[in-house]
Formats: sequence, structure tokens, C-alpha cells
Amino acid sequence: MKHAYMICAHHQFELLKKLIIMLDDEDNDIYIHIDKKARNFSEKDFNQISKKSKLIFTKRISVGWSGDSQVEAELILLEAATSCYHDYYHMITGQDLPIKTKREIKLFFEKNKGKEFVGLDKVACETNNFLDRLQYYHFNFASGKTTGLKRKISRMLIRFQQIIKIDRLKNTNLKFKKGSVYFDITHDFAKLIIEKMRNDMSYVNAFKHTSYSDEIFVQTI
Repeated sequence: MKHAYMICAHHQFELLKKLIIMLDDEDNDIYIHIDKKARNFSEKDFNQISKKSKLIFTKRISVGWSGDSQVEAELILLEAATSCYHDYYHMITGQDLPIKTKREIKLFFEKNKGKEFVGLDKVACETNNFLDRLQYYHFNFASGKTTGLKRKISRMLIRFQQIIKIDRLKNTNLKFKKGSVYFDITHDFAKLIIEKMRNDMSYVNAFKHTSYSDEIFVQTI
């Protein structure tokens, strides 16, 4: 079985190197998105890290915390990884390290081949207490840290939309679900996510200008 490890990273590059070494295997391809704002990053520093895995750095965008740019970074990784077939696609971060051996991980997915591993928050899904992330326009700041002033401005914009009764969801038939950002999915599901998020306007519009939608779009699809 072939595996694609898709990694979002923005700092701690020595830890990222350790992660690559631990994943390095002839059955694993490694795809990495580095935040465009990241400092002290050089792709050349990673030239000799991987001995067996194919190591690919994707095009880079500026990723804002809680913004829909996080969804875009994941889609960039999915598009790069699905350019060739893999049995499973694993979304992780550059600050993760495996707690199982490569052999144990491969055996687990061989035993469960065809299953999708997507976390769901049962309480949130039953109560829909996360829909304000999608109901209003969230103008996230993609550069720099989220300061107190930026948070204040964001809250004011949301409050204004509440007053004038903005509801971006009133004309959608989508049933939204919420869960973990990280997942382990098959090739067919990975391609379906790309198709929906790039070409189906009901999905494209639903997740544009939203907050923390990286915890929602995969579960919804």
C-alpha cells in the first residue's frame, strides 16, 4: 500500500526534519506546505533528509490562524498528493511525531483498507453550536499574529452582521458537521473533497470567508 503524508508546517523545522526521518519509507510519499510567512526556512536544508520517501514541497500561501486559508493549504496538499495514486492520505502537522512504528502503521491500514478515518464531534454535530463560523462573513487577517485590536475589529464586524441579520446559510441545503482537522482517507474520498471544494459552488461559497472551517469542510463532505 502507498501512503501520502501531508504536512502543514510554519516553524520548528528541526522537529519537521525528525518527523520526515521517522516517516521515511519506500511506501510513503511526503508532501509539505510551508506557511509563506515562515522565517528561517530553506528547502535546501531538507535535500538529504529523506532517503526512501519522495519528498515534495508544495506551492506556498500565507496561512492565517482560524482563517479559510487553512482550508486552502489543505487543498493544495491534497491536489499535490493525488497527482499520483495512494491508498491513504494522512493530514498532520510539522509538530507531530508518530507514536507507532512504520510497520505498525502500515499493518493497521492494511487491516482496515477502504475505511475512512475522519473524526466527528458528536455533541457539536447534534447541537449545531458551531454554525456561527459559517453564518457570518469572517474577515480573517492572514498576516501577523492575532492581536487584541484585530480580535476587537472582528467581533465588531460579526456584531454588525448580527444586527442587520446576515445569514449566509439561509439558502444552503448542506448538512454541516464538525470534528478533527486531521484525517486518514482513501484516494476516492480525497478526490471527492477536491471536486466539491473546487467545482461545486454550494461548497465553495459555504466555506469562503469563514472561521475554523478546517474543522468542518471534510466532515461535511
